[in-house]
Amino acid sequence: GMEEVRDVVRIGILGASWIAPHAICRPIANVPQARIVCVAARDVKRAQVFAKKWAIPAVHATYEDLLNDPEVDLVYNPLPNSLHKQWTIAALKAGKHVLCEKPLGCTEEEVHEMFSAAKEANKLLVEAFHWKFHPLAARIREIINSGEIGTVRDVQAKFSISVFSGSDIRYNASLGGGSVMDAGCYAINFLRWAAGDNPTTDLKPDRDLYDAQVERAAAIEAYPNVDKTMKASIKFVPTINATNTTTSTTTTSGEGEREKEEGENDIGEPLQDQPVIPPSPISASFECSLFDIYSNWGHIKGDLGEISVTNWIAPFIYHKIKILRYPPEGKTDPPRGMKWWMFPQPPKYKPRVEQLNGMFDLQWQTYTYQLQAVTQALLAGVTSNSEYARVIAHLPAEPYYDAVHNARLIDRVYDAAGLPRRAPAAGAGAASNNAAADDNA
Repeated sequence: GMEEVRDVVRIGILGASWIAPHAICRPIANVPQARIVCVAARDVKRAQVFAKKWAIPAVHATYEDLLNDPEVDLVYNPLPNSLHKQWTIAALKAGKHVLCEKPLGCTEEEVHEMFSAAKEANKLLVEAFHWKFHPLAARIREIINSGEIGTVRDVQAKFSISVFSGSDIRYNASLGGGSVMDAGCYAINFLRWAAGDNPTTDLKPDRDLYDAQVERAAAIEAYPNVDKTMKASIKFVPTINATNTTTSTTTTSGEGEREKEEGENDIGEPLQDQPVIPPSPISASFECSLFDIYSNWGHIKGDLGEISVTNWIAPFIYHKIKILRYPPEGKTDPPRGMKWWMFPQPPKYKPRVEQLNGMFDLQWQTYTYQLQAVTQALLAGVTSNSEYARVIAHLPAEPYYDAVHNARLIDRVYDAAGLPRRAPAAGAGAASNNAAADDNA
């Protein structure tokens, strides 16, 4: 039913995790319409220390108590990957909206289960891909849409971090560990986003814009079945839904056949701002690692030029966008061994560098933009599906479609690498926390 529209979103944090201060506690100072009202942790002492440090008014002894707190509107779930599904579904059933850390589920199947719970509860579920909320992402999208680099043909991404402690949960198979789960999910998210697999309107998850096929994947394992490094190449093959110029006759239930009209997709819905996608496949590749120095970049190559972006994950610390227009056919490249700057070219064909305001800005991090957007989405009134479009207008992608397709690609990368998918062992979640006796996932 309709809930009263409030002017503040009250947040409960599930687990006193290391990511919570980055994602919620620090940014909240710049998001006046959000407030942290409580925290729960398996270890109450730890929760109390956490609450004191971040001035959180209430501490709950169990996760369930937090979910049953009527003061909470939105639950932030930063628990280990293998516990995301269980506690996200429990939160949705308790009538809470959920912002859940990435990757949302251990497998695509889990993601579908979580969203069907969200639909049933009529609540918003968002996967916390914070990088997409930053103006840097919007600027790159703007450059692509301007046609400056032509039609996108190839996308590459890398994200590596240094996790040198072997006991870190990211190396724990039963907790959904592995480099693809922790770092690769971002790289995959970037590839899909840059390729245009990122509808911002309500496109049903089964109406894929692309079939993302993993051509090759190779892992280096830290422990059996736990990848510390992964490389993969992918082909995004556009589907009938992507090539929205095709006319097709289609049968929808009870309507019989009819010709598709101009300006509609193939199920007769009006085309809004769904990206127009080239009918040729886009090639893509990524590399991710938990055992390397910090490195994060993306390359987006079109037929007229390319965009290189440095540090799209944490642009508030440092970032750079480099745009290069290719010289027209017939223009010779510099002789071997000469750099482009030693070889006179019209300025148009020299790289242009862009940097946005907000570097070294620790107030307005990617997480701040994310929290602000989710808060605004909720204040736009998540009450009935008719308002869903209004709500997701505040988000950089339609949450269900985005999460499903990210998880599907993670599953396929593990398949191609010959490693098992991350489905948690039965009971792995229940054993590792105090409140899972009545596991309602």
